[in-house]
Amino acid sequence: MIKISDYSTQVHDETAELGVIGTLLLNNDYMLKTTYLKPKHFYFSEIASIYKCMEDLISQGVIEFDTLSIINIINSNEGLKGNFTKANIKNIEEYIEDCKLVARNDFKEYQMLTERVMILAFKRDTKDKLLAIVRECTKDSSKTLNEFNFYIQNTITNLANDYMFGNDTPLLADTIDKVWKNIIGQRNANGIVGIPSKYSSVSQYFTYRKGELVVIGGRAKSGKSIYLSNEAYYQLKNGVKVAIFDTELDDEIWLPRFLAEITGLTVNQIESGNYSVEDEKKITQAREWVKNGTLIHKYDSEWDMNKIYIRAKQIKIQHGLDVLIYDYIKADDVDLTSIGMAEHAYLGKITSFLKNKIAGEMKIAVITAAQMNDNEMRLANSRKIQCFASTIAYWMEKDSDMIAKDGKEQGNNYLYIDYNRNGHKHKSDSKKNPVTYLNFVMDGDRSTINMAKVPEHKEESPF
Repeated sequence: MIKISDYSTQVHDETAELGVIGTLLLNNDYMLKTTYLKPKHFYFSEIASIYKCMEDLISQGVIEFDTLSIINIINSNEGLKGNFTKANIKNIEEYIEDCKLVARNDFKEYQMLTERVMILAFKRDTKDKLLAIVRECTKDSSKTLNEFNFYIQNTITNLANDYMFGNDTPLLADTIDKVWKNIIGQRNANGIVGIPSKYSSVSQYFTYRKGELVVIGGRAKSGKSIYLSNEAYYQLKNGVKVAIFDTELDDEIWLPRFLAEITGLTVNQIESGNYSVEDEKKITQAREWVKNGTLIHKYDSEWDMNKIYIRAKQIKIQHGLDVLIYDYIKADDVDLTSIGMAEHAYLGKITSFLKNKIAGEMKIAVITAAQMNDNEMRLANSRKIQCFASTIAYWMEKDSDMIAKDGKEQGNNYLYIDYNRNGHKHKSDSKKNPVTYLNFVMDGDRSTINMAKVPEHKEESPF
């Protein structure tokens, strides 16, 4: 016969718990990717106290923390200090510093530690709940069969809920009013849902919505980045908080283009200093104006999904974030062999990541760019991109024949909306040539795009 005392062995791993703390001290940003781990999952109360301090700092928007910042919180809280006293730890600072000795520098190894801590916490909790059920079974209780059945089912269900990621699955009846309120809250005074485009013609087809991904396709050097930058400038003017993650242009190259857009000067003038005193005042005013908004431009030639996630989450916590512009989706800087993926599969994966992990999980709008095939009206290398994107539009330069046919009033560039989950799209003929599209005038020297005098090219009727 099994006795309750047979279950008295404690289930814990002090080294794993200390390793989690030590790793987070050296890699603060790892905490942003393991928010499922909670202080209650640690067996040792003194270690749980340190983790609780880290959790508090993150919730306050403090992304970078160290031993001193944790010590300050502990010293201001008698309850936390008491946990170290009970553990006979006299020098708290030394104890925390010693945690670094068992730290991991690889995120996968850190994940293994967190999984170890979670599994053992689940086992301890399961053991405690089962022992409680055993004790209830040995009592001569007055519970009815239904009451006892409910007690067991409720105990087990609550246990599972504490260890499920995204464990809230309510009935729609419980959330419909809240959801409806959120839908109404997305409406603008002008009747547009989501963040409008700089261009009223574009907003008739799609806007930039929380949880959605818009892909602007274009051929190499066609002006995709200028289009994205113009949208960023317009959104910034309207109080929208914007971050641009750039794969190609560092700040020194990107900023003159952005200032050209604001001032109306050419990029060459700004870079070379070939401007008047009045023009210099315009540049100074533009720089001061940028300082008053929330705009972040971050260049990295080797962006990967981990970097994107951590940076975006940091910005959202520290500054708030409404729109992330990722310029642009590509695979030529990724060692596909080492990750065992074909190019089209990787492009599809990063598109899904931007749509679901960034836009969806962080509740922001994401705009990105992608390369097109040279001779076809479709994105290069990956049809999988269109499986995950909310909207795909192609930014195209008109050739001389097309400009002559359309007329100068219809501009020198056009936007063809091919896939669109949030509105209607344009038409094409049997050979996939665009029949309807939006017209624009692009001035590459000034990094500026405006709607043409005739905003939309419409299908001509033979009658």
